[in-house]
Parts: sequence; C-alpha cells; structure tokens
Amino acid sequence: MYDRCRECVANNAAKIAKAAGVDEEGCHRLHDRALTLIAHFPSDNDISRAPYAMSEVWADLVDAVGPDPYAEVKSTFERLTTSLAPRIRSVVEASDDPAPLAIRFAVAGNLIDVGTPMGFTEDRVAELLDSVPSLAFARDDSPSLIERAATARTIVFLADNCGESALDRILIETLHRLNPSARMVYVVRNNVILNDLTMDEALAAGMDEVADLMTNGDADYGAGTLLDGSLSPEFRHLVETADLVVSKGQGNFETLYGRLHDRLYFLFMAKCQHIADVLGVPMGGLLCLENRV
Repeated sequence: MYDRCRECVANNAAKIAKAAGVDEEGCHRLHDRALTLIAHFPSDNDISRAPYAMSEVWADLVDAVGPDPYAEVKSTFERLTTSLAPRIRSVVEASDDPAPLAIRFAVAGNLIDVGTPMGFTEDRVAELLDSVPSLAFARDDSPSLIERAATARTIVFLADNCGESALDRILIETLHRLNPSARMVYVVRNNVILNDLTMDEALAAGMDEVADLMTNGDADYGAGTLLDGSLSPEFRHLVETADLVVSKGQGNFETLYGRLHDRLYFLFMAKCQHIADVLGVPMGGLLCLENRV
C-alpha cells in the first residue's frame, strides 16, 4: 500500500467522523485509530489496497458515526443531477455523436465522491457539467467501448456514487438506442459505504426503468468491487461472462484494473494526485480506460 494512500484512508476516517458531528478531538482520535487498524497492509505499489483498507475502516467506524453519515450529501446531489438531467439529455440527443458525449457526462458526474481529496460543491458540479461538451478525455478508449456496446448481448454497469445515477441513466439510454436488443444491468453496492449508491437510492432514481437492478451481494462494506471479498456468486458470474462491463469510479478502478477480462472499461475522474501520477494524467482528468489483463 502506498504511504500517501494510507494517510488518505486515515484522513477519510476523520472526514467521516466530522460529517457525523464528532468533535475535533474525536476526529483526531479516529484518524489515529484508522492508521493503527490498517497498519497490517504492507507498504508496496498495489493500488488495490486502499479500497480494502477503507472498507475495514468504515466497518470500524459504524458504531461511532452511525450507518449513513453522508445521507444528506447523497440526497442533495441526487436532487441536483436529477434537476439537470433533462437539459443534459437534450444536449446528448441533439449531438451528432451522442455516445462519446454521454460517456463524458457520466464521467464528469464522478466528481461527486466524498472519499477523495478533491472537494466538490453543488456549484462546482453544475459548472463542470455545463462544460462537458467542450471537454476532452485525458485518456480515451471510448471508441472501442462503443464498438463493443453496439453488438453486446449483455452490458453491465457497476455504479459508484449517489448523484451519478441520473447521468448513468442518460448513458444507458444512449447505448440502448445504439443496441436496442442488449440487456442492461445496473449493479449497486449491497451495503452503505461513503456516498456510494445502494438499491434504495437506485430505485428512487428510477434506474429500474432503464436496466435490470442487482446488488454486488457483498456481505462486507466494499469500497470498490472487492474480488477477494464476499461478493455473491451471481454477481461474479455476471461480470465474468458479460459481453461488456462499464465500471464507474476510482475505487472500482483500483480494485479491478488488470483483473477479469478485456471487456471491462473504467469511467472515472482522476480525483487524487496519486492516481493521476500513476496514469500520467492531470488531476481532474476525465478517463475512459480499457482494462489491460
């Protein structure tokens, strides 16, 4: 585990505690407790360790901070992107090349992430979404993603954060117009962690109107898709056999990159300097990456 990832996880413990109303002394104590808890992770260059460490820290914090300390943040940004979605949908549908644009909007929504050092506000998210038509990917494998989507029988989307689902929906609708016969499956977290999307929120967002919904079946608090954890057999079979898997978010990238198969694509924003450095992209860069196995 990289040393700066270790400190980032501990800082997240303090941020979570603060969001739950814990006083400054308590936040500092939980920061130090997190460092002790994750000390067993070796110091190495494995980018997947940070999400596993964050999962352990979240499980340890639940008694102190409650089951959903980011509930208000989640509902605020779900409302924001839902209110912006009709205009964004119109922009995508009017485009001469709607699929790449829908992908960029979906990636831009990944700014809404409490688990990274890059902050966000309602104004910042709205401004970013306004600028999407003029933005380019920092790394762009979207042409091959779209080519696969055009012939796929099953397309699986691994959801990330609350607030992104309205934009994911526009992407799913766009790919469905490209390939009306494809089965779309939208997978959410099985348990609450950070501001990640769960089944209740996906249903409230109407995602069942555009895709089959399922959870990843993780019995633990997975900050990412933890293949070495307790994911359900049904979910494992789905992602192993799908013609195309579209994975949202940095945590899913960290846990899945280099694993599974080359039919997997990562859509996310580089929201910490470490991941930006690893990928050779600027902080805040929009990414559509084909998996390399």
